[in-house]
Amino acid sequence: MGLPMENILSMLKITNFSYGVWIEKESYYPTQMQIEYSMSMSIEGVTITTECTMQMTMKDFGAFDTITAPEEARENAISMDELQAGPDF
Repeated sequence: MGLPMENILSMLKITNFSYGVWIEKESYYPTQMQIEYSMSMSIEGVTITTECTMQMTMKDFGAFDTITAPEEARENAISMDELQAGPDF
């Protein structure tokens, strides 16, 4: 069995975290978001560092009536319990 999610999260060190959100003045909908951070994790004496920059654009609010996941995604879905148990290391 893998490490519990709480153990994994306790091993993470997040630094240099910043984010920005752009809000549409009349509708108050978020239209853009930017996130930047550095993250490191040490397991068995090995440290892995990751830097992430993410930029999102949001639009067409309310444009979809329904969203259906593809059959392959539904067939390979995992439960929340499996997700929270974390990966096997």
